Amino acid sequence: MVDTGIRLRDVFSSNNNKPFLAVTPGGNWGDYLIYWGAEALARDCGVAWKTIRYEDFDPSSVAKGEVVYLHGSGGFNSWCSGRAAKALLQALRSSADTIIQGPATYDNANNYTSSFLATLSGLVAGKQVVLFAREGPSLKLLSDNAPSEVIVGSDDDTAFHVRRRDFIQRAGVRERQYDLCCVREDKEAAANTDPRCGGIRLDPASFGRSFDHWLRLHAGAKTIRTDRTHSAIAGAILGVPTTLFGGAYHKNRSVWERSLRARGVEWGEAEDWVRQDAPSMFQYLRRRAARSASVQKLKFRYFGVPTS
Repeated sequence: MVDTGIRLRDVFSSNNNKPFLAVTPGGNWGDYLIYWGAEALARDCGVAWKTIRYEDFDPSSVAKGEVVYLHGSGGFNSWCSGRAAKALLQALRSSADTIIQGPATYDNANNYTSSFLATLSGLVAGKQVVLFAREGPSLKLLSDNAPSEVIVGSDDDTAFHVRRRDFIQRAGVRERQYDLCCVREDKEAAANTDPRCGGIRLDPASFGRSFDHWLRLHAGAKTIRTDRTHSAIAGAILGVPTTLFGGAYHKNRSVWERSLRARGVEWGEAEDWVRQDAPSMFQYLRRRAARSASVQKLKFRYFGVPTS
């Protein structure tokens, strides 16, 4: 069953007389913005909420009548850890009669999502299963491939439920001091990424020492240029000029079209982000010098970049 009009708030509110077990699938610090936003929405809907990590999720401990909520992510694809799909399968094998997959991105490279959804048919009988997509291509993929008993809905990434004042208060940073260029350093980066970045360049997923540190890095920015989805969402929440660039698959563009464009985030062209030709020796040496640990340390200190 497909119901594109259903929203996560509706499902939370209609089940707020039941205890919720919220499972975090893991990821980088940006994913914690997803969790924080979902917790804020649950609280607003009067939901009794308990959080557990995927590693500690024991389906046999789930009581009948308990709702299992699986936090959204970008993990439904063939190159991530597989925890998102495994968590959903574990939830379906539990005694829970209501399972909610939070707004997520799905990719069908190597028939990953269509093959995975085909395995759910024998597991959803007698349960209310709601799968949310957080953008258009993922919604179509779910609508075309999910078992007919599954309710498919679409909603914004739950990170958008974090309010600007709460973000700033938790970060403890009120002064914007630097232009921030957040560049992925993992396999989700676009090929040959070597963006023209002014100001401070880092990958907040690896540079951040904690989620609060991740928040502080973004709260101190005057502008944000990034190929990380949640750095762009942070910029939208904070109301700073933000540009999002593409990554290895459709996620960034799809989330931008659904949720970020209307919130004032700009879309960046590939030629400003992905290097097409090999750099000259001069460019190579200049970039290497600029990224040396000693130069970075001085630069970060000068601009007041939080280091913890």
